[in-house]
Amino acid sequence: MIRVLIVDDEVLLRRGLHALIHWEELECELVGEAANGLEALDFLEKNQVDLVITDIRMPVMNGLELIENINIKNKSTKVIIVSGYDDFVYAKAALQYGASYYVLKPVDEEEINEAILKAKEQIEDTLKLYTFEKERKQAFLKKFVQGKLSKEVDVLEQIRVWNLALMESHFCVAVGLLRKDNEHNINNEQAIINTIKVFLANNYSGEVFFLEPYKFCIILGYTDDYFEPENILNELLRKIEDENNVCCYFGVGGIYEGIKQIERSYQEAMEALSYVINYKNNVVICFERILHITKLKYTYPLEAEKKILTEVASGNATSIEEAINGFLEQLFREKILTINEIKAVLIELIIAIKRYFIGYKSEEGTDYKELIDRVNEEESIERMREHLRKELVGINKTIIKCKGNSSRSIIIMAKQFVEEHYAERFTLDEMVEQLFVSKSYFCKIFREETGTNFKNYLNDYRIERAKDLLKDSANKNYEVCLKVGLEDVSYFNQLFKKKVGLTPSEYRNI
Repeated sequence: MIRVLIVDDEVLLRRGLHALIHWEELECELVGEAANGLEALDFLEKNQVDLVITDIRMPVMNGLELIENINIKNKSTKVIIVSGYDDFVYAKAALQYGASYYVLKPVDEEEINEAILKAKEQIEDTLKLYTFEKERKQAFLKKFVQGKLSKEVDVLEQIRVWNLALMESHFCVAVGLLRKDNEHNINNEQAIINTIKVFLANNYSGEVFFLEPYKFCIILGYTDDYFEPENILNELLRKIEDENNVCCYFGVGGIYEGIKQIERSYQEAMEALSYVINYKNNVVICFERILHITKLKYTYPLEAEKKILTEVASGNATSIEEAINGFLEQLFREKILTINEIKAVLIELIIAIKRYFIGYKSEEGTDYKELIDRVNEEESIERMREHLRKELVGINKTIIKCKGNSSRSIIIMAKQFVEEHYAERFTLDEMVEQLFVSKSYFCKIFREETGTNFKNYLNDYRIERAKDLLKDSANKNYEVCLKVGLEDVSYFNQLFKKKVGLTPSEYRNI
């Protein structure tokens, strides 16, 4: 949508103009009105405006002065003049100052909409060019810091062409990662970049650009003797959070002399970012600090794992959350871990949970493979923790229901177990142990609820799955046998014949 500001000292004229414009057809929206040029300038400083429609003769600041200021401060904003015949000389001057079109009062509906359409086309052309140039600039900076520029590229010449703020003697690179647990607030990455640009322009020299979604790079330059990147970035973190309501981490490389060392600082920043010191709050991680950490092999927090299993089996949502937090806190006390190391530990924990609570499924309906995939996809430890918490609380609720001696709940859990594990070998004893009921009690209620025994139900389920697999000619009979949890092909053939009335080969050829 093209954002439009109408400027005229007469309210009725502003309303009349508004009524003439085909807003929806032209894909335009009115974002504000002003009674004079000064009010308009104030609005322009605080809001994005693509098109200004203004009168010339107004008190305080006339339209001509307004156009001059717009031309100086924001050349991308287009201006349409709406004025009387007596103002024609002024209108000509305004056109010389950069106004796009002149519409004579009384305003003709067709004429004003035609002028807006032409201005809109200019705005869109300018935006396309700006976007193209911006993408080229970002591509250059990204290749530059990553050391991927061809040898033929003259870096200093490109810095001059793009007018980059990289003319200092010393440089330091920081890579920022926006926390995805604030995803609902990260709806405008450009606003975050603008915050950083204003911060740099007011205090320091440097460039900022996105490397990929959620991850951006800052090149800081300086010539003074005193330069503390960690303090600067901590200050910037606070500003980003205050203005955009998002949190992030920074990995910071070393300070080096000359632009040729920027790649080195970038690689160090990326290395620093892969370590996590505090999994909840904003944090700046400096590469030089990591160098002094003895990388001892961590000890898996087995006791903390047992605490989690105990709370899931017999606790509540609060105690489960406390147990998870205790697990992570113990983990971080051992050593500083990379994101990938933390993922590996959490996956080990998930596998232990799956093994211990086999047959139970969270009320959320998430399976363990999906949970592992979610953890692997995350870069935020807080989000990983939240995925784990939801799953464990869900399993806890399922166990509580089952413990209520509801025979129907136990049967549902048994059937769910079969759906998930029919392709594996397991005994009835192993399954009922996870259901927290005796074997004799389970067999009794299963027959009462289903009209058959568990072994027969399991075999029926396996044969139904085998029928599905046999429809695919790529599956050989012995492969189908193994895929449904049976190892003896001869027994599989006999069982299939008994249940279906045909051999697997005969069924395949139907």
